[in-house]
Amino acid sequence: MEEYSYRRLNKNDIPQLENLFLSAFGQSVKGNFFKWKYFENPFGDALLIGVFFQDVLVGSGAMIPEKMSNSGKIISVYKCTDLMTHPNHQKRGLSKSVNKLLAQEVEIENCSFSYTLCSKVSTKSFLKTNWLFVGEILNFFKPRILLNLTSVFVRSRNSGIKYYREIAGLLDRYNFSNSSEGMALQKTVEFVKWRTSNPNFTYSILCHYNAENEINGYLIFSISSNNLANLIDIDSSDKTVLKGLFREFEKVVLKNKYKGILVMCLKNSSLSRYASKRGYIYNPFKKGPLKTILDFNIKNALVDPPSPKTKAYDITALNYDDI
Repeated sequence: MEEYSYRRLNKNDIPQLENLFLSAFGQSVKGNFFKWKYFENPFGDALLIGVFFQDVLVGSGAMIPEKMSNSGKIISVYKCTDLMTHPNHQKRGLSKSVNKLLAQEVEIENCSFSYTLCSKVSTKSFLKTNWLFVGEILNFFKPRILLNLTSVFVRSRNSGIKYYREIAGLLDRYNFSNSSEGMALQKTVEFVKWRTSNPNFTYSILCHYNAENEINGYLIFSISSNNLANLIDIDSSDKTVLKGLFREFEKVVLKNKYKGILVMCLKNSSLSRYASKRGYIYNPFKKGPLKTILDFNIKNALVDPPSPKTKAYDITALNYDDI
């Protein structure tokens, strides 16, 4: 019978994590991806559990620390991610064991709750370990043909909006409009800088300037390998500014001949309702392009969750580091 050992991982295990990722997914990560993701987060280092067989890492999982605003109150949470197993050691319960150990580590940290964005297949496994399914992550899409059509009826103006191909220090003095309702990531300058320094992607930004030449709204996006523009984050306390940023984003996509725009968000969230109003569509079926593939699940909620009928979790691409 094969014997496995489990332990916490640290920076010294990054080379083995890279090898495991290549074996599990058939591709390599770019640059210092694991160093960035696990050890440069301004909210703290990740909790990492590894499974070893004959001193070789064959499975792992992570809990990423984050801050969320729960109706204006700042809480600490953890995001469960990167559960991976070497192909030669699958179907032996390794991920389930890692998940259990991670849950024990999080309990020691006394956070408000844990959450994960995972496939529907993985959701079945999570539910068996006392996780709660909250909702689906939808892929709202506006193809180039629709962008061209709607642009005919939109006035050509940018209303004080500038487009930058790098974020750099543009948001260093920005006053984030962290929501006072529902549950959403607590954004800070340090967090947004870290999130958009993912070595696997490049990020561009649209900034709206007020009369005092101060940024009072922004929209961050990335370009995927299939030439889609992915909305990462949009922020402003002014609804008119938000509308202008979306309009300018669509113009940038048309000008650069991207295939369209993808908006990832939780079903029934404020962003999903806004995307629907702007003519973005999603695939409601289990097959076909841009189908819903991710679920949002939580565990050990020590706070009162938003009511689906009145408030909602605002889970967006900012929560998901694969775009």
